[in-house]
Amino acid sequence: MPCQPCKVSTVIWEQNCKHEGEMIIPNGTIEFVTNTPGGVDANGYPVKATKSYGCPLECQYQAVTRNNIGVTKNDEPFTQASYTVLIEWIDFSSEGVTGIVRLKSRSGNEVGEFPVRQIEPLDAVCQLRLYL
Repeated sequence: MPCQPCKVSTVIWEQNCKHEGEMIIPNGTIEFVTNTPGGVDANGYPVKATKSYGCPLECQYQAVTRNNIGVTKNDEPFTQASYTVLIEWIDFSSEGVTGIVRLKSRSGNEVGEFPVRQIEPLDAVCQLRLYL
C-alpha cells in the first residue's frame, strides 16, 4: 500500500513557525509504528494483530551512547544504543503514534526500532527532539 502524505499540524505551524523552508539537515528517516489490533473474523477465527509503519519523515539523528561489546549469559553479542532525533513539528494525534519508532540511515539501512522516551518541543525553531 503506498504511503499517504504525512499530516503536519498546520494550525500550530501557521501560529508558531515564521521561518521559510526546512531547517534540519537530514541524515536519515524516522517512521512511527502503528498497531492494528487483532480480533475475530466473520467465521469466528482469531485474527493476528498487525504492525505497520507510517510515512517516513526526514530527520537528523545522533547517537548519544552506543556500546557494541555487550554479551548475554549465552555469550551472544548485542548492541546497546540511545539516540536523539530532530524532526520538523508534527501533530502526534494525527500520526497514531504508539511510542515506538523505526530509524533508518540515509542509505536506507535500518538502524533499529526504539521506544520514544521523551519528546522535547523546540518552539523557537518549530522542531521536536525525540529521545530514543
